[in-house]
Amino acid sequence: MSALLQRAGLRWPLLVRANSGQLPTLEIFDDCVLLKNHWEANKQHVKITDLPDKTGFECFINHVHLPFAGMNESLVSCLEYAATLQEALMPLTRDRQFRVIVALPE
Repeated sequence: MSALLQRAGLRWPLLVRANSGQLPTLEIFDDCVLLKNHWEANKQHVKITDLPDKTGFECFINHVHLPFAGMNESLVSCLEYAATLQEALMPLTRDRQFRVIVALPE
């Protein structure tokens, strides 16, 4: 990832300042932090006990697929989403730790 950022002339973290209307809405369910729109779409189909643990449940519900065409514009778009998600999670970091993972194809 660092080589990709370097080739694109980008630095992490990106300086993204989203207004509160742009931040993803989070919901806490059974001590899990979930993207509300993903949870609403899946709550009838999956339960915590379907996965090995709560971390797996959070990962399953919260994963997103964003378009990446190998160009700087799509990379910036993916990283902006990650930065916005990190900003939305900030109020919860006093007693929790989060990892936002960005995976890109070769």
